[in-house]
Amino acid sequence: MNTEKKQDLRTRFHIDKLREFFPENYCFDPNNVLKICPFTLTEIRMTTRKKEVVQWRQILIAFKYASGSTFEAAGQFVGNKDHSTCVHSLKKVINALEGYDSAMKLKIDEIVAGTERFFYATDDHTKNEVNALRLMEQQISKFLN
Repeated sequence: MNTEKKQDLRTRFHIDKLREFFPENYCFDPNNVLKICPFTLTEIRMTTRKKEVVQWRQILIAFKYASGSTFEAAGQFVGNKDHSTCVHSLKKVINALEGYDSAMKLKIDEIVAGTERFFYATDDHTKNEVNALRLMEQQISKFLN
């Protein structure tokens, strides 16, 4: 197996792992990140290494990649970042979701809580209602725990 195929398998594993932390059919829209982010897209695209900006940039890369973009497109979206930076960002977000970075996890929870439409619209309205009820149950259980 050549290196390119191995790399593709590794990144597919990471994206599947990322999606495990979100509700089924969650819409990974980078605009949801920008709604909550205290920085503008121009500020995120700057070459600063401030931790706050870097974390939001990493989250934005992960959401852009999870929405179906390539690492190259996700890197261009946040300002000329290369493939390795995007892979690193995806790993950092997964680590945060697993509990290794509570500050970043809080940011991601803010994004999820601030997203009004979690699910892709379907013609089956009963499915949309069931998904909305599941979402409310999850949010209530978070506050109770």
